[in-house]
Amino acid sequence: MGKYDPREIFNREPAVIAGAIRSVLYTAILLGVPYVKDLTIEQLAGIAIGLEVVLGLFVRQSSTPNVTVAEIVKTPPTAAGPIAAAEAAGVDTSKPAEG
Repeated sequence: MGKYDPREIFNREPAVIAGAIRSVLYTAILLGVPYVKDLTIEQLAGIAIGLEVVLGLFVRQSSTPNVTVAEIVKTPPTAAGPIAAAEAAGVDTSKPAEG
């Protein structure tokens, strides 16, 4: 099964966790769980917006690399794109491809 470890799900799959939390809340709303069915539409909308903000920050923090802009600018590019890669491989890019 590879190197996948279910205990690492918070580190590797933050969007799945966020989606599961959303699903539980929205299912509770649809099924009319006793506490949830007494809330007004405005309260439910406020809860949903707050949940989206918190989960969005959770997913972004878990999936964004910790690299500063200065480190990115200092790093020279490794390839100039597909044309440079093709030229490095010896492909003649001055003529259009046939076929």
